Amino acid sequence: MLNVTRDILSKLDDDVLVKQRRFLKFLACLMFLGGVLFILFPYVSGGVLSIIVGGILMCSGVALTVGMFKNRVHNFWPVVSGIVVSIAYFLIGYFFITAPELGVFAIATFLACLFCLGGIIRLTNFFKHRKEKKVWLQGVIGILDLFIAWCFITATPQASIYMVSMVTGIELMLSGISCAYIANQFRKA
Repeated sequence: MLNVTRDILSKLDDDVLVKQRRFLKFLACLMFLGGVLFILFPYVSGGVLSIIVGGILMCSGVALTVGMFKNRVHNFWPVVSGIVVSIAYFLIGYFFITAPELGVFAIATFLACLFCLGGIIRLTNFFKHRKEKKVWLQGVIGILDLFIAWCFITATPQASIYMVSMVTGIELMLSGISCAYIANQFRKA
């Protein structure tokens, strides 16, 4: 999360702000357009998301292997464990690319776990601080998070793909709007 205030913006050079503003506006348009496409074409975009995540996982596996060999310090087992993890990254990425529907289901399971964990944390916070004002919203959001996790877990394969695409599309659209807002703040500084 960015912490951009008017004080920070006033200390920056105008030329830097103009360049960053253009880039942020371009990035905001791309993110918003990507979010709209994710929502309009959920099945195609789910496959594309799986392929992108697979490529990132494969690149991470290669980078981890290179890093393990480049930075080894005569320790055998940390290097071996790093290579095993990098092989796992590479294989999981390969499976995400070759079978995108399984990749989307893995992403859906991961999102379900994150929503479940977030719901538990919010409910714990609610019960810990329930005597304070306006903490009831933490309880409501915690219950909604657990409900969303339940929906991800019990969904059919088609609904699972649709929900992953919807969550990703909404997140991309909101991030695009945030980038556009930050770009407009650069102009006003």
